[in-house]
Amino acid sequence: MTNTNSKPTKIATIIINYNEWEYTTACIESLLKLTDVDNTILIVDNGSQNESSNKIINWAKEISSPPLEVPETLSYLITPSKKTIQRISLDNIPQTLTTGTYLMSSPENLGFSAGNNLGLSAINIADYEFIWFLNNDTISDPNCIKEKVNCFRNNPNLGIISATLYEMNTPNKIQLRGCSFNHFFGSTSDIISKETHYDYLSGASLLVSKECMTTIKEWDPDFFLNYEDADLCFRAKKKGFDITSCDKAIVYHKQSITFNNEIKKRSSISDTIRLKSRIIFAKKHNLPTIGIILSLLISFYLRIIRMKFKKAKEILLLIININQPISFFVTKPKKNDQTN
Repeated sequence: MTNTNSKPTKIATIIINYNEWEYTTACIESLLKLTDVDNTILIVDNGSQNESSNKIINWAKEISSPPLEVPETLSYLITPSKKTIQRISLDNIPQTLTTGTYLMSSPENLGFSAGNNLGLSAINIADYEFIWFLNNDTISDPNCIKEKVNCFRNNPNLGIISATLYEMNTPNKIQLRGCSFNHFFGSTSDIISKETHYDYLSGASLLVSKECMTTIKEWDPDFFLNYEDADLCFRAKKKGFDITSCDKAIVYHKQSITFNNEIKKRSSISDTIRLKSRIIFAKKHNLPTIGIILSLLISFYLRIIRMKFKKAKEILLLIININQPISFFVTKPKKNDQTN
């Protein structure tokens, strides 16, 4: 599937930033320390409202440490290095991106899937062996890609590999290796133990082969947030590709910092988006409607006993409209009052 010579593996890394530029700078710094890789890093600022793009560019010019506190055992991974980050205009995307670090800014929050697709639009997939989709709230071990590529070499049918995710704040604790999926309720759960089979892999760190990416083409933009990684893996498996987690490929993950912050600020909206994504996934992958309704009723009941009546009302509306087409549940891109 890919060449096996001693040249550095050529990859493109796509990172979505939304208001969390401090995490993004630490993520970038760790990527610059990867071994045996020829890496084109593309940061997509997804309609941030806090001048994230400018702050990332200015940070790179200053050659300073990322403004993020991490455990002492991880500090060596984000020591400052000389770097250049080039801006890319959406109106004038170069035909070819050379090895380096680039930043492009969307005037609106496209959601996670469409944000990744915007990054994909700036590269030629055929130019790379692998495409790495990486959360911005991560710090990567220097051998992460090397180990993932070794796993690919050992199984030519692999299409997607995830890293073993460790807790960023407690670096010796495994966060997850893969994920399981309940095909009746549409619910998901994390798997910490090493397994031979995973239903899907976390989108926090997905290395996708050129062959797989060319086949599945893109992330499904109908998923604004949540279930997009499950959909990507399910589509890859339907096309005959295997998926797995690489035990020796280590990424330290804060765990959905953007989503968790959205929950704090607009908990009702974020909760509803997650449930909408469950419904969209169920419709696209032919899950039983009765199971999804039952899962929504359980969520409705839990909100009622917790006296979260606004959330309960929104869930009830989803149940009432369960037979609407997928377009009814799709979250539209969010225009921001401030652009970078």
